[in-house]
Amino acid sequence: MAMTVGSGQFRRNLERAGAKDVRWAPHRYDPDSFGYFPINADRPYDFVMIANRSTPRFAFRALPGARQRLELVERMQEKFGSRFAIFGAGWEGPSAQGKVPFWQQEEAISSAWISVNWDHYPNEADYFSNRLPISLAAGSIHITGRHPGYREYFTDDLPFLRFADSPEHLVAVAEETLAGTSEDQRLSAIHAGRLWVDARLRADTQLVELLNAGGAQIDEAAGVEARRLDVATLTAH
Repeated sequence: MAMTVGSGQFRRNLERAGAKDVRWAPHRYDPDSFGYFPINADRPYDFVMIANRSTPRFAFRALPGARQRLELVERMQEKFGSRFAIFGAGWEGPSAQGKVPFWQQEEAISSAWISVNWDHYPNEADYFSNRLPISLAAGSIHITGRHPGYREYFTDDLPFLRFADSPEHLVAVAEETLAGTSEDQRLSAIHAGRLWVDARLRADTQLVELLNAGGAQIDEAAGVEARRLDVATLTAH
């Protein structure tokens, strides 16, 4: 059995390598590291993005989404200026904030109402990076590029998660989302997003799912209950 975060080319690559049972296992977030910052209206930015501006080691070998990611940053910066913050190496301009350590992403993401993203593999079916669950857990409305297969997993009525078909479209969706919601509506959506991702995309829950896929027969309901126990409960006896 093999696991993959995409169900298109990623899956086919594993099958060509000889895997007989390939299953989709999407990226998750670590609940011990993200999801603890208080959700409030203290947001110095309207929009935030975390991404490095990477340069390929060899000519014509850039990651598939690199050009569109660069386009997104340029369009966001041109449209929103200092209202948009881009964290990561290699960026310049009024929006550039420099690098942020992986484990400090929550502070950066929660500094804005809306986080935006363009994946490295924009055409891979059912793929999303860990940026999506981390952003929802950290406390933001998240907007990212749409992949094939998303409609089977994400419904269209989620107020905390929106999709776009191109960098230009994503900028428009970002502007529309901010302008079309009140502060209270955004806070409500962010709270809902944190609850949604906690119920579906936690890394500790995935561990039980993977073990059961291998035949462990762990009671998933008991696992969910156990992970919600606080330290005081665990050490009381």
